[in-house]
Amino acid sequence: MGVEKMDMEDTDSTLMEKGKKPPVSRPPNKYETLFQPCLAEIVGTMFFCFVGCVSVIENVPAAGRLQPALVHGLAVAVMVAVMDNISGSHFNPPFTIAIYLCGGMELMMVGPYLACQLIGGVLGAGMAKMMTPADRYFKRHRSRV
Repeated sequence: MGVEKMDMEDTDSTLMEKGKKPPVSRPPNKYETLFQPCLAEIVGTMFFCFVGCVSVIENVPAAGRLQPALVHGLAVAVMVAVMDNISGSHFNPPFTIAIYLCGGMELMMVGPYLACQLIGGVLGAGMAKMMTPADRYFKRHRSRV
């Protein structure tokens, strides 16, 4: 049994015809560079705040502090896995500022990211307040103050 040696020239003919160049990738448009990451930050921060607030409001005394801690951790893990390729999954204004200071993002994107994170946080907390019954919401609110 002899070992056959494959020539690299033969692979070009099977992948594409000779003389044709691969298509040139286009630069990303404004939707991909600005709107899509900002929308991902709004959705991610809103989901994180909503799930976190509801886990605290609906927490049973037997679970103690374990339930909200696990829910926050799982919410962050899910949103990072889903939104990482779109926006970088910051979901937190101090984290965005730290990434900028370390050179991980452009100054042009810091303002929109911070605004979107604040909007997402307010929307998530508002959704949690609308979803939970008023007596539970105010009971948790008064017990923490």
